[in-house]
Amino acid sequence: MSIGYYDYAGLCRNFLYPNQLSGKTAENRMSFRARTIYSYSSVLAEFDTANNILWVNKHIANYSNTSRKHANALYTAAKGLRNSPEIMQTDLDQTPIQNLNQYWEDIQTDTASYLRARTRKEQLKGIIHATYQEALRYADIKCIDKRLAVYKHKNVIFAKLMEHKLLYR
Repeated sequence: MSIGYYDYAGLCRNFLYPNQLSGKTAENRMSFRARTIYSYSSVLAEFDTANNILWVNKHIANYSNTSRKHANALYTAAKGLRNSPEIMQTDLDQTPIQNLNQYWEDIQTDTASYLRARTRKEQLKGIIHATYQEALRYADIKCIDKRLAVYKHKNVIFAKLMEHKLLYR
């Protein structure tokens, strides 16, 4: 099914409906097959219909201006659904353990930025809080063993966030 020349929003809406199996815009700028949507030829997101989760490949979503347009059209379409899917931003090429580790690294990087910041403190605080909550949700969804060192690293992160009062909104 071919969608209008640059109708990214229409393509994204069609992707999120379970009865659509494929679609594309002109020159395959954006396309989907089954439950996977592509920005050019890179996997932008996968839709887990059983759990109603939209797994967005964060590296592709931020790769270029056009990929950001594709991702924003997808976010808008997902939020416009009556039963909006949960949106999780992760690296689809990594294992769950690697992704959880990446969440912790992102929080540490953002915490370091927060401690140096002057004008962006509240914005960074919100980002850190959201990333922490998403990391915990990710670990639950992927059933990561709570006995693993990568999961236990959460306690170190939690202590640091509490020390700097970053889990309060």
